[in-house]
Amino acid sequence: MLLELDAFKALNEQHGQAAGDAVLRAVTRCLRQHSDRHDRIARWAGGTFLVVRHDTAAAAAQALANRLRAAIERLVVDIGPGQHLTLTATLGVAPLPLFPTAPATLEDSLRAADRALQSARRGGHNAWAMLWGEEAGRDVDLYSLLHDPARAMACGWVSLAGSRPMAWLPPRQEPARPAVDQDVQTGRGQR
Repeated sequence: MLLELDAFKALNEQHGQAAGDAVLRAVTRCLRQHSDRHDRIARWAGGTFLVVRHDTAAAAAQALANRLRAAIERLVVDIGPGQHLTLTATLGVAPLPLFPTAPATLEDSLRAADRALQSARRGGHNAWAMLWGEEAGRDVDLYSLLHDPARAMACGWVSLAGSRPMAWLPPRQEPARPAVDQDVQTGRGQR
């Protein structure tokens, strides 16, 4: 599960690094308090955390995602005299291994969790989305699953869930750029 603090970068810029550090410490304590003692919690990058729970069912993963999201929403962080911050988080959930009888690959599960996180983020913040591999999808190309999760669900390859209805759109792609600089192509700028 990937848990991303909503607007963490803006919070850090507006209130300073000391406030950002206080938020990260408070969130770490909150995650530990509201997860099981066997769960592994790590700061992944910036305001993103990785929560790993081994051998869990989809329903238990959904319950954990909802519990952690709600706990972050209730959290009040003291950042100085008379200054308090409230937070929200958006989560992406996927199992490890991604498919029930497939070999466990952290990379595939992280890609699926990130894809779920993107979907939750597109629907607004303070939400969770889950992409859970089913046995029928075990031999399907991972790119096909992640590119169009709604189709993958229709084919029975994955189960999708979320704290609210999600739009499982294809990943955003950067616009195509010309392979050659336009000035070079037209001959301008050369002598």
